[in-house]
Amino acid sequence: MTMKYFFPVMIAIALVGCTETQPPTQKAQQSKVSPTRTLDMEALCKNQAARRYNTDAQKIDVTGFEQFQGSYEMRGNTFP
Repeated sequence: MTMKYFFPVMIAIALVGCTETQPPTQKAQQSKVSPTRTLDMEALCKNQAARRYNTDAQKIDVTGFEQFQGSYEMRGNTFP
């Protein structure tokens, strides 16, 4: 008698386990950064790079400043 109910229950459990769930939304990649925040971050990075490389902040050229997965990535160079 129990075998009669065992197989349909196992099939139902297997089908429930195969249902597709929605992936969680990634908020870091969807957030919008304001231009003033970007400029503030650029100035902060330039000042930190100037202190690290012992040069003036005006001598640091920022060629790219992008948001990447909630953090910031800066490309550029320093002039001696």
